[in-house]
Parts: sequence; C-alpha cells; structure tokens
Amino acid sequence: MRTTRDFVSNGDGAELAVKRVRREGETIGRPVLIVPGYGMNSFIFGFHPTGFSLEESLANAGLDVFSADLRGQGRSRWSDPRRVRPDHGLADLAVRDLPHVIEHVRAETGKNVDLIGCSLGTALAFAYLAHNPDAPIGSLVSLGGLVTWIEIPTLLRIAFASERLA
Repeated sequence: MRTTRDFVSNGDGAELAVKRVRREGETIGRPVLIVPGYGMNSFIFGFHPTGFSLEESLANAGLDVFSADLRGQGRSRWSDPRRVRPDHGLADLAVRDLPHVIEHVRAETGKNVDLIGCSLGTALAFAYLAHNPDAPIGSLVSLGGLVTWIEIPTLLRIAFASERLA
C-alpha cells in the first residue's frame, strides 16, 4: 500500500491536508475522495482496530483513494498562524475548500472524481454540486449523510461547547 500526504492552499489562508492511499500498480475507475463531516477529520477513514480501514479496503479493491481535512479539521493548518480565521462556516467548506481539493485530485490523476460524503460531508458535497452544476464529479455516495440540519441536537451542542472535548 502506498500512502502520500499533500497540503493544498484554499486561497483563503488555509492549507488543506489531503491523504492519498493506493496499492502498487494500476488503479481502476475514477479516484475516490472521502469528505468528512461535522466534528470529524480524515483520521477515521484510515483507522480500523482489527482489520482494513475504509481507505485500505477501497485501495485493495483497486481504487485510488483520497481523503481530505478541510479548514479547521485534522492535519489542515493555517499558512500564517497569526491570521487564523475560526469564523468560517459550512459554505466556506463547501464552496471554497472542497473545489481546491477536487482540483488537486484531478491534477494528480487526470480524471474526474467520485465523492464519498460522510455525515455532514454529504451536505458539503451537495452544496458544492449545487454551486458547480458542471462539476467534474462522476458520482456521490452518502455514508450516514446529513442533508437537512434544522436544529443542532442537544448532545452535540453540549459536546461542542467545549473546544477541548470537541
């Protein structure tokens, strides 16, 4: 299994972490980009306590697998830590960050991209597609996708009130 990591500028001061996992040799089909949801990062897609992770399982099936940490997630970072913008919202993730990651995947592979949205990552993917009707996307798969979020559940509100707990 071959794993590489890159940072992609979003043009707004953040460097988005992108991980690529693939087996040696030729891959099949379009590359897959996994988009994490609220309070998540890409770590979980590369972890399994007893077997193959989601990334490894897809790569073992012959796919070229990418996962992204959008701004404020996981390994992403600010190009100038003094200019951190913690006030970003979902639109920034969907309309500013996701297009840069998708273009990075296309530049690396020369192919259109299949998206896997996990939880709120599905809503981010839908928002991206709504703003980019001619997007270079082959398909979208939803893993526990959140499409409508009218009210934040009480337990999530309590959990994410603490930055340390989140």
